[in-house]
Amino acid sequence: IRVKTYFLDWDFDPTGNVQFYSEQDRVQRSATAWLQIEPREFLLPAKVKKHIKVWGRVPVGTEPGDYWSMFFVEFIPFSGLQASGVKMSGRVGGSLTITVPGIIVPTGRISSFTITYKTEDGTPELSGKITFDNKGKGILEPTGRLEIKDFQNKLIATVTIPPVKILPGAKREIELRQALTLEQGKYIAIALLDYGGEKLAGYQRIFEVK
Repeated sequence: IRVKTYFLDWDFDPTGNVQFYSEQDRVQRSATAWLQIEPREFLLPAKVKKHIKVWGRVPVGTEPGDYWSMFFVEFIPFSGLQASGVKMSGRVGGSLTITVPGIIVPTGRISSFTITYKTEDGTPELSGKITFDNKGKGILEPTGRLEIKDFQNKLIATVTIPPVKILPGAKREIELRQALTLEQGKYIAIALLDYGGEKLAGYQRIFEVK
């Protein structure tokens, strides 16, 4: 098979889907221009292994923080008639993150938080959405919990907030969904995220179960 190698820039959309870009300057903290890969194109006979080398150099004066790219190895079938055998095509890849050392202060906040409680098909469910803004220069992977309290500040339930990866300068929506039975009344929902900063990020909402 014929094989070619290359880099692509990438990031996440707000819901966490990966987006790839072949154009330059679409990703502010791209490391693609710093990187090299060899060989760029080659023939790979059956049952033969091939080493691919990736290397690079960070430009002098680059500010501290995280930068990234993704390399791909693409398999290209030969054109023309093929009497027998299997045509192989597709690609595999892996992400590269380069951390330029220096002072990298985790900075972020929860910019919005919504929560609803409803019963569908006889099953009560708590659902919500947290939007977290990464204001710093490093990749964040916050973890946390959602606390449900009554108006006497008694803890009624705790829901784990699923971990996510948030790129520098990006916003990420974190979906919550949990089967939970609550009695009628008003409650306080408190979202708490530990993103590595000095304090936890928090946001609270009041909701009612009717």
